[in-house]
Amino acid sequence: MATCNGATFLEAQLSSLAKQTRWPDELVISDDASTDDTLTIAAAFAKTAPFPVVLSKNDTRLGFQDNFLKAARLCSGRYVAFCDQDDVWFPEKLSIVYQTLVQKKASLVAHGATITDARLRPITRLVHGAVANRTYARGTFQPLPGNVYGFTLAFDKALLDLIDPALRPDVPDQPGVKLYHDVWVALLASNFGTIVHLERPLAYYRQHANNVLGARRTRRLDRLAEHLDSPVSHYRNRARFAYQCAEAFEVSASNLAVDLALMAHQGAALYRRIATSFGQRADLFEHPQRTRRLATLVTMLASGVYTSRRRGGLGTLSLLKDLLSACSDQRLRLGALETPPHSP
Repeated sequence: MATCNGATFLEAQLSSLAKQTRWPDELVISDDASTDDTLTIAAAFAKTAPFPVVLSKNDTRLGFQDNFLKAARLCSGRYVAFCDQDDVWFPEKLSIVYQTLVQKKASLVAHGATITDARLRPITRLVHGAVANRTYARGTFQPLPGNVYGFTLAFDKALLDLIDPALRPDVPDQPGVKLYHDVWVALLASNFGTIVHLERPLAYYRQHANNVLGARRTRRLDRLAEHLDSPVSHYRNRARFAYQCAEAFEVSASNLAVDLALMAHQGAALYRRIATSFGQRADLFEHPQRTRRLATLVTMLASGVYTSRRRGGLGTLSLLKDLLSACSDQRLRLGALETPPHSP
C-alpha cells in the first residue's frame, strides 16, 4: 500500500484487509511524507492487525508511482497486490486472486471493480481493464494508461527484478513523466509471462475530490479529447512510447538469463514493429495529398501492420479507419471507428 495524506478513507480500507477470507501474508505500507494522521492510523492498525504490518516513511516525497514500486520491493512474499489507500476490498478478493495466480501459473492477475462515490455508493462498473474473463499469452496484451488499474493487480514480485524501473518509458501523452507503476508492471508481465483478467468485481473503486487515480483518469479524458483533434500528435506519442519500450527490453537483455533474454529481445522486436506502425500511421494522417496517403497505406498493408492486435498489429478497425482517411478528401478525426483502449 502506498499512502499520502490518506487519513480520511484509510481506516475503511484497512478494515477491509482485516476482513479478507484469506489474509495477506503481510501488509507493507510506504507513506509518502504525509502531513495528516495517516501514519497514526496505520500504526494503530498494525497493533491489532491479524497479520504483520510493515511501516515505512519517505522523508522526501517520491510521488505515487515510485512510492508504489518502493512498497512492492519491500514485500517479502512471492506475490504482491497493489493496494490504494482509499478503496475497499471485497472479502474474497485475495483468496480468488491468489488461487488464480497459482492455478493459472500467471505472472499477473487483474480483476473487475465497482466504481462508487465518496460514501461508497455504487455508481457503475469499471468499463476498462479486466472487463471479461480472459487469459493473455505472452506478448498478446498491450498495457497502456486507460486499460490497467493498479488497485486491481496482483503479480509475481520477480517481475520487478527483470528491468531497472529507471528505464521505463514515459507516459504516452506526457513526455518526461515516467510510466505509471501499474502499467509498468503489466508491461513486464505481458512480455515475460501470462496475464489473466477476471471480470468479477472484487473491490470498490472510490471516487472523491482528492482521489489521485480518479484525477488521473479525468486528465486522461481531457488529453484524449485533445487527441481527437490531433491524431498525428497522438500517433507520434504512441510511436515514441513503443520505441522506448523496445529500448528498455533491448538494453536489459544482456543482464538476463538466456531464456529471459530471448523474451526481452522478442519484446523489443514487437515494440519496434508497433513503433513503426504508429509512425507510419502518423505519416498517413499528416499528408495533405490523397496520393501520398494512399501510398503510405499500401506500404502499411504490404508490411502486415493491420494484423490482430493480439499479435501486435493495429487490427481491422484501424485498417478501415485508415482506408477511409486515405481515400477521403477530408481526413478523419481520431475518435471515429477507433477501437476502445481496453481492446486486445
